[in-house]
Amino acid sequence: RNTALAAAAHQKAIAEKQVTTASSRFLPKVSLNASASYADRTVASDREDFTNDITTQTTTYGVGLQLSLNVFNGFRDGVAVQQARIEANNRTLALRDAHNQLAGQVSQASKTFRQRLELVELETQNVEAAQRNLELMQDRYRLGSATSLEFRDAQVSLNRALNALIVARYQARISRLELDRLTGDIRIEY
Repeated sequence: RNTALAAAAHQKAIAEKQVTTASSRFLPKVSLNASASYADRTVASDREDFTNDITTQTTTYGVGLQLSLNVFNGFRDGVAVQQARIEANNRTLALRDAHNQLAGQVSQASKTFRQRLELVELETQNVEAAQRNLELMQDRYRLGSATSLEFRDAQVSLNRALNALIVARYQARISRLELDRLTGDIRIEY
């Protein structure tokens, strides 16, 4: 469902059709012609002894069949077939290349996505640890064994951990979208 792969497949199909088209130059050409005509002509008589008008009606039908075969044209037809086959072979290789390239990109995107999911898990653990640390600092601050600076540092630490978690989730979502784009699974709904 990937667009680049689909485009390469269409290019290959077009090149294969061009081989067939180039090969058709060796086949005989048949032409069929048909014609029909009708003429109605009236001529007025100038003579006194013959006063009637002369009317002529003519109907003509014709059918023609022509068969032609190109015997020799300087090997241009053979060269055209060879060029079309080479182009078809190139398109086949380009399709394989696009397939291999896509497989590598999907593999890399999948690996990146898994790494980003692991990072989300680690950042979630960091947030939990920062929350426990803040709770511990609150208790210590109430008891008087921690300074307001230490308490504030625990709050800043929690905020940093939350921000890092948001960034990790965002990056994981972007990695997932890239994977969906490569596999052609992105659906746009209006």
